[in-house]
Amino acid sequence: MDWSTAETRLESTFRERPATLRTYRSAWGLFRRWLGPRSPTPELGADWLRSLTTKESSKASRRTALRWLFVEGLGISASALPRFRPLYPKPSILSPDQMRALNGVLQTPLERVLVACLYGGALRVAEALSLRISDIDLEGFLVVRRKGGEFRGVPVSDEVLAVLADYVEGRTGEVFEIG
Repeated sequence: MDWSTAETRLESTFRERPATLRTYRSAWGLFRRWLGPRSPTPELGADWLRSLTTKESSKASRRTALRWLFVEGLGISASALPRFRPLYPKPSILSPDQMRALNGVLQTPLERVLVACLYGGALRVAEALSLRISDIDLEGFLVVRRKGGEFRGVPVSDEVLAVLADYVEGRTGEVFEIG
């Protein structure tokens, strides 16, 4: 396969995912400029990735774009591409005293239930905000929507369930009606 065929495949594969399409196009453009007249090989892709002075997470996303280019776009094995592991800071967990202090400044039921879901269910903000009342299982689980339309069951404490149950009593639809 050639570059134009790879571009056409990229377009058709990621038409519904414009952010991925932009990221891949950007990485390919940078790689092509660096490559010059040479033919793309996984070894040259590895050399290019190692030459980048960007942070590890950027290298990881560019590696993903190159891997797709080689394997799906050009039909070449990408086993020579190095792996990059983004270095994320370890999450810090609030102590019981810090949680009590935080709860002491929450002023509305909405704030209290949102913090209970975020902290007590370890939910991302988008996951908490997309909760529906039907997602609350009073046996100790929340059904959470993830990126890509996937679902996961999240165990939560009786305290979180009690806060949620009090907040949603008599309501229908989404837990957090914002806007």
